[in-house]
Amino acid sequence: MTKAELVEIINQDITISGSMDLNVSKKEIERIVDQEKRYAYRKWRDAVEVQYAIMNPAAFQTKEFKSSRSIQLPECVWGINEFSEVKDGARFFGINDMDLTMDKVFGSDLFLSPFSSDIIATRTITWSWYDLAKSFTLTKIQFRFNQNTHRITVVGRTPNHPVVIQAYVGIPEEELYEDYYFQRLCISRCKMQLHRLLKTFDYQVVGGITVISTLQDEGKTEYDSIVELKLKDDPADWFLMTN
Repeated sequence: MTKAELVEIINQDITISGSMDLNVSKKEIERIVDQEKRYAYRKWRDAVEVQYAIMNPAAFQTKEFKSSRSIQLPECVWGINEFSEVKDGARFFGINDMDLTMDKVFGSDLFLSPFSSDIIATRTITWSWYDLAKSFTLTKIQFRFNQNTHRITVVGRTPNHPVVIQAYVGIPEEELYEDYYFQRLCISRCKMQLHRLLKTFDYQVVGGITVISTLQDEGKTEYDSIVELKLKDDPADWFLMTN
């Protein structure tokens, strides 16, 4: 769906398919669509998709990187989930395995060995050792990502190996316009803007009929319900434990 088609859908909903001589200007609707599009890319799970990129380590030796320790990504990138070095293999506990990682070693000890209250102390000490050992095999690079500049700032060590970036990339806007909830989000915003216009002046339609607008309540109620629905649709997949 194109933006022009979306604008027409919004106008048809507001005017009840032309039943009322009321509308929001095309320019204002397009402005609202652009605003809500940025909101959807930032907050909605279905508005982005996971993609991967590999960076050559030579990129981290350039003058541009050394001056700011930052990497400019395309504007379609709205989040970074992983920024890690890719190594050829691993050697751990005297074992050579291309696919051996600390997480797998930890998992095998946790799930493939007996666990009882008698060995809790020993297991706690072992896990503490894992934490220490992981510092020597760490491949993840500490970073910060800014959604406004679409830029990664490397705050950890400078990578010496190729780096894989797991990024959340916005879907094409034509596909976002097809989303029912995105359409309703834009319609509810336009209703609130139309209410704002009608209440600014003593507005009358043809025939001297005074308009009593309830669009503000309708628009705000629908807008808030969509925001709440989308928040419930994307629950947290992590938890934090402290002692």
